[in-house]
Amino acid sequence: MSKKEFFPPRPNTNPTIYAYELVGVDTHKGWLKIGFTDRNAMKMSVCMIQY
Repeated sequence: MSKKEFFPPRPNTNPTIYAYELVGVDTHKGWLKIGFTDRNAMKMSVCMIQY
């Protein structure tokens, strides 16, 4: 068995950790929501809000 068969190639991913605040939700004031994705950021629907 060759090394290529024993160790299959890893997928090409770019892991990203992100955080956001729920603006306008008083019960979550001062809290950050934290998430993780391995999807491409261009495929994600992200809205940037300026304060």
